[in-house]
Amino acid sequence: MVCGIAHEGGDGSRPHPLPAQILDHATGYLAAFGAMAALLRRSVEGGSWRVELSLAGTARWLDGLGRVAGAAAPEPDVTGMIEEMDSAFGRLTYLRPPGTVDGVPPYWSSPPPERGEHPPAWW
Repeated sequence: MVCGIAHEGGDGSRPHPLPAQILDHATGYLAAFGAMAALLRRSVEGGSWRVELSLAGTARWLDGLGRVAGAAAPEPDVTGMIEEMDSAFGRLTYLRPPGTVDGVPPYWSSPPPERGEHPPAWW
């Protein structure tokens, strides 16, 4: 919220969090894209390549894309994107991970662990 994007949703005195962690998600996707681009470049040109990203840089880029009136925007259609699973916390509903690998979509094979379920140890 430090970049100011969340300020617009607030009451003028404090920011209001966005409904999704778009900065974290977008920066993560850009990091994965950068790593893949660097690997491709290495396979063609050789050498090693560096990818640099920052949350502030992603925020500036996203902020530069402009705005839509959120209240007037239609709800997104998430048909086919929702999954459910049982967990120690009850029934979880979540968005499927995006993309495919060799035509196979990624998936969660198990629910999130309970706190303390796995001991802190190096493998």
